[in-house]
Amino acid sequence: MASNIWDWWCINFNYFKPFRSKTALYYIVSTILADVLEYSTAWYLETFKGMKWWDYSGYFLNLHGKICLEGLIVFGLGGYVLHCSIT
Repeated sequence: MASNIWDWWCINFNYFKPFRSKTALYYIVSTILADVLEYSTAWYLETFKGMKWWDYSGYFLNLHGKICLEGLIVFGLGGYVLHCSIT
């Protein structure tokens, strides 16, 4: 599942070109979209498949154990690093 989330960045780079020139905005947009994807993936897996692949319950500022502030920052930085390496 983690590879699917990282594969999403390839789509991110193709469809969000207008944000590339504005690094801070690109960071915010990519972070929000990655977390929406992570939350919806966790929700789908729990609801329809009965599986829980990750649990952020012990992390600071988590949302139902599906996403957390630390993950938000990591995905944002990952998007920024990829952004800098490609552009």
